[in-house]
Amino acid sequence: MNLTEEALKIIMDLGDKNIFVIKTCDFSLYYSILDELKNNTLFYVPNTEIKYRSFKELYESTDNLLIDYIYNLRTKSIILLYEQFIQIIEKIDFKIINSSIIVLNNNIERYKFLPINEEKVINKIATTDINEIQDEEIDYMLEYYDDIRVDRYGDTQRVIIDYKDKNIFENLSVEEINLVDTTRALSIQRKKYGDYVSDNSVEKCLIYLAQDLKIYINKEYYNRLQSDILLKEFYNSSYNQVCVIANPEHFDSLPMYLNAWCRIFKNIILVEYDIDTNISYEQTYDIDLLLKKYWNSNKFREYCIYDIYSNKYQVKKITQKEIIMQILSQYVKSKSGNSNEWKDIFFIASTGAGKSLLYQLPSIILNDENRITIVVSPLKALMKDQLQTMHEKGLTYATYINSDVSYSEQIERLEGIKNGKYSLIYVSPEFLQKYSSAKYLVGDRKIGLVVVDEAHCVSTWGKDFRADYGYLGDYIKRYRKEMQFPILALTATAVWGGEFDTLNEIIGYLNLMPAPIIYYTDIKRTNVDIEIKKVNVTGNYRETKIKMTIDEITKIVKEGKKAIVYFPWKSQIKDIYIRLSEDIQSKVAIYTGDTKGEEGEEIISKFKSGEYIVVLATKAFGMGIDISDIEIVYHHAIPGNLADYSQEIGRAGRNREIRGKAYTLFNQKDFQYWRILKGISRPTQWELKLIVNKLYDEFKYGKKKRLQKLLPLDTFSFVFNENEVDNTEQKIRTALFLIEKDFFKRFGWNIISVYPRDEFGNYYCTVDDGNKDEFINKYGKYVREICNIEDNIRFSRDKYYLCKDIGNILEIDLKKLWEEKYYDKNYRSIKYLFFNNKLFEDFSVIPRIYTKIELQSSKEKVLGQLEYALNIIATALQTQDKFTKNELEKSLRRVVRDDYGLDDKEIINKLLHICTTFLYMEVGSNNYSHKMIIRKRDEGNEYIYIAPRLKISLGLQNIIKIFNNRFEDGEIFEKFLVPPYIGNSIYTCETLDLAYILETMGLASFIINGGHMQYVNIVVNSVDKLATAYYKNQLLMDMRTRDDNEIKIVERFINTDKNKWDYIEDYFLGRLNI
Repeated sequence: MNLTEEALKIIMDLGDKNIFVIKTCDFSLYYSILDELKNNTLFYVPNTEIKYRSFKELYESTDNLLIDYIYNLRTKSIILLYEQFIQIIEKIDFKIINSSIIVLNNNIERYKFLPINEEKVINKIATTDINEIQDEEIDYMLEYYDDIRVDRYGDTQRVIIDYKDKNIFENLSVEEINLVDTTRALSIQRKKYGDYVSDNSVEKCLIYLAQDLKIYINKEYYNRLQSDILLKEFYNSSYNQVCVIANPEHFDSLPMYLNAWCRIFKNIILVEYDIDTNISYEQTYDIDLLLKKYWNSNKFREYCIYDIYSNKYQVKKITQKEIIMQILSQYVKSKSGNSNEWKDIFFIASTGAGKSLLYQLPSIILNDENRITIVVSPLKALMKDQLQTMHEKGLTYATYINSDVSYSEQIERLEGIKNGKYSLIYVSPEFLQKYSSAKYLVGDRKIGLVVVDEAHCVSTWGKDFRADYGYLGDYIKRYRKEMQFPILALTATAVWGGEFDTLNEIIGYLNLMPAPIIYYTDIKRTNVDIEIKKVNVTGNYRETKIKMTIDEITKIVKEGKKAIVYFPWKSQIKDIYIRLSEDIQSKVAIYTGDTKGEEGEEIISKFKSGEYIVVLATKAFGMGIDISDIEIVYHHAIPGNLADYSQEIGRAGRNREIRGKAYTLFNQKDFQYWRILKGISRPTQWELKLIVNKLYDEFKYGKKKRLQKLLPLDTFSFVFNENEVDNTEQKIRTALFLIEKDFFKRFGWNIISVYPRDEFGNYYCTVDDGNKDEFINKYGKYVREICNIEDNIRFSRDKYYLCKDIGNILEIDLKKLWEEKYYDKNYRSIKYLFFNNKLFEDFSVIPRIYTKIELQSSKEKVLGQLEYALNIIATALQTQDKFTKNELEKSLRRVVRDDYGLDDKEIINKLLHICTTFLYMEVGSNNYSHKMIIRKRDEGNEYIYIAPRLKISLGLQNIIKIFNNRFEDGEIFEKFLVPPYIGNSIYTCETLDLAYILETMGLASFIINGGHMQYVNIVVNSVDKLATAYYKNQLLMDMRTRDDNEIKIVERFINTDKNKWDYIEDYFLGRLNI
C-alpha cells in the first residue's frame, strides 16, 4: 500500500475547487502529493522545492503565501498541511468561499510525532515544562500544537503532539476522510503466549508489543515499539504477518490499527500475554504485621461507607485494610502503562478518621520497591507533625521540603530523594510549581503514588486566596506525562452531587482519571450534640455579641472543659481577649493565621496538656490539629456554609468516648461577617476587568497568534492596595487564576495560561561609591553596573530637595548569590535581609526598584483628563463628611450624572476604585500629602471613609504637582526608586500611586521590575479575545450565587426541626437544593 497513491486517488475523485488538508506528522507525504500535482492546472501548488526545516520557516512561508491562497481559491483546489490550515483559518472567511474543506487523515499513525526538529525539541523539553521555555522555534511550534510531551518508545525518545484544533471547525462544513479504509472484516488468529513462542512461524513475524513489556523470544529481547514507526519501516519489507502481543484486555483498544494492518499484512496474530496486575501483597508483605510493628495496633479501623453506586442512603462496612489493598492494586496496574487499566481513589472521612494510615502504610511497600510517595499538604505545621510521627515509628525514609528549609538542606533532601534515602515526601503545591519535570524531583526513580491531603483546599483555597491549589491538578498532570501513578485524594469535607457539588469539582481540578474509586464514610458524629439558640439583640449588635461571647468563655473556663471558640475575624479575637479578666486570660490562648512556628507549637502543646483550657481561634486552627479530648466548640458567629461549620465542630469529641457539644448563640446579623470576609478575600468584577485590560495592553502589539511574556506581579499591583506584599501577591495570582479558568470555560481552550516562575534572581541596589570597588571585588560575579548616579537623580514635587543615590545602580543576581554564598538559609529570608539592608554585613547595600511610566498621549492631554477626574472626585467628597463605600459610589454617580450629564458606569467604577484604593490612609497611619483626602476607619461591620473638606482641595492639588514633577521632561518617567515598603519612600509611594491612578484611568502604562513580588510567565493564545469592553467573570458570578445559596441552606439548618446531623448528611450527599 502506498499512502501517496491513496491520497491522490481521493483528491482526483473529489474534483476541483476544494481545500484539501493533509493531517499527518509525515511531511514527506505532503511533499510527495505536491510533487505529483505540480503540473496539474486544476491545483495551486507552491514551490515544491521547499522542504520546511523549522516551524519558523513554516509559519513565515504560510503567511507569505496567504494572498496566493485567497486568490487561487476562486478557481483552483489547494493542498494544505493541517498546520497551515490552523494558521490561516482565522485570517480567511471560508464561509464566503465556494469551496469544500476536506481533511485527509493519515489514520495509521497511532500517535502524532513532531514532524520537524524533533531532536532539538527533545533536548529542550525532556525535563522542563515547555511553557517555561523562552525559545523562538518553540513559540512557533506552539502556534500549531497544544499538548506536547516526550515519551520513550523502545530505545528511543519521541515527541508526541496534539493539534491545537479545538473548535476551529465550528460553523464550518468539513469532511474528514481516512487515507486507509478500516471498515473491512478481520480474519485474525488468537494464540496463547506459550503456544506462540513454541511455533516456528515466530521467525517470519513482525513482533509488536502493545504494552510496556519486555519479552524474551528466540534468544532475543523485544521492547515495545509503536505502530506508526513499524508501518513506515515495513511498507517495503518482506514480512507477511504481524504478531501483536498484549494483555487480552488491551486488545479492545486496537481495532482501528488492526484494520489498518490488514491492508499491509496477510495475517495478524493476537498473542495473549497475561500481565499480573493483581499481585497479592498479602503474599509478599504481612499487612497486619506492618500495622502491629509500626502503629502498635492489632486491628485496622472499620468504616461505614455509603453504598454510592446503588443507594446513597444505605451504608456498608469496609476496613482500612481493604482500602489499602485497593490503593496498592491501582499502583500495580498503573505500572502497565495503560491508563485504561487503573483508577484514582477519593476517600472522604471526618477529622480523626485515620486517613493518614491509608498512604503511610503503602509507602513502606513502595519504599521497598524503590517507588516514591508524594504527599501534598497545605500547612507547614501539618508536614512537621506528620514527619515527627513517621520518625517516631522508625520510618526515617520520610522528609518534607518547604520554604522554611534552607537551600543547603533542600539540596541535601533532594539528593536523598534521588539516591533512595527518602521515599515519602511532604510538599506544598507551591513546591510542585517550581519543579516542572518530575525528573528534577525524583531523578531516575519512579513515583508510585501522589496523595492530595485536605483535598477540599483545591476548590476553596484555589479560588479564594491560594491560587497554587487551583493549579495543583495541572502540576500533577505534568508529572503524569512522564510516568504513570495513581492519585489518592483525602478530605473531610466534600459535597457529593446536587446543587452544591464540590466532590466532582475537586475531581475536575485535580484532573483525576475518569470514574475514580470513591469511598464516602458516614458523616454523622453522633457523640457531638449540636445546639443553636436564637437570640434577639437590642441596642448595639456588635457590643452585645461581644458580651455574650465573653460570658460563654468565662463559663467554659470555670467549668474546666477544653474548648475552641471560633471567630470570623482575628480583630474580634483581640477585642474580646483584652476584655477578659486576668484569671480567665491565663487559661486562654489566641491562634490565628498570624500565629507562626514555635509560638503555634507552644499553644498546641499547652492546650493538649490542659495548661490552656480555651483557644480563641479563626479557621486557621483546626486542620491537622490532633487533639482528642476537646469537649466544646463555640461559634461567636456561625459560618455561612455547612461545610466550614461541620469541619469546625468536628474538632469536638474526636475521642468517641467523650460527649462533645457544638453550640452558638445565633442572631441573623451574624452572617454579615461571613459576607464581608468573602468580599475582602475575593477580587471584584471591576478588579478582574482592570487586569484583563492590562493583559490586553501588554500583548496587543504582538504579531504572532501565540504570545508569551515574563511579567512581575507588580504589573498588576495597581488593582489592589494591601498593606502586606504577600497579600497583594496572592490576590493578583487568584485574580489571574479566575480569569484563566473563566476564558477556558467560555471558549473551550486556553486563551490565557499563567505559569508561576521559581524565585526570580535579578534585583537592583546601590552601594556607597567609597566602598563600591571593595564590594565588587568580593561580589563581582553576582553584580553589574547598569545606571550611573547622574541619570537617576530625583527632585521632590516642589523642587525643594535633590534626591541623589550614594552610588551607581547595580543589578544583582540574588538567586545565584543565595545558592553559592547563603545556601544555609531559605530564599525568603535572603530576600527579606536584602530588602532591609541586612544581607551584606560589611557594606551598606540599599535596594532599588526599576519603575517606568509611559503616558498614552501628550502630557497636556493626559493632565486635562486627570484634572477632569479629580474634579469629579472633589465634588463628590464635598457632599458629606463620611461615607460607606456604597454611599461614596452613589455620590460619584450623582455628580457624574447631574453635573457632567453622563451615565457612564465605567467612569464611576474607575473613580470609586481610585478613591478607595489610592487616596485614603488608615486612621492612625502616617500622612502622605496626596493621601490627606480620605481617612479610612474600621467600624467593625464595614469601613467608613472620612473626607475632611479642608484637605480635599489640598490633596488633589498635590496629585497634580506630583504629575507635573514626574513628567517635567516629557511623556516617560524612568527611574530606580527606593522600594515602597522600606525606609524613607514617600517619593516612591507618590510615584506609584500616580502610576496606579493613571493606569486605572487608561491614561498611562507602567512597568515595575526588581520588586518583592514573584514573576509569572503568561502565554496568550488569542489576544483579540481579551479585547472585551464589558468583561464579566462567570466563575466569580457563580461563586457569589453559591455563597448566597449556602447561607440559605444554613438558615434552613438553623430553623429545621429535623435532627441536625441528618440535615448535615443530606447536605453532603447532595440531597438539598434551593
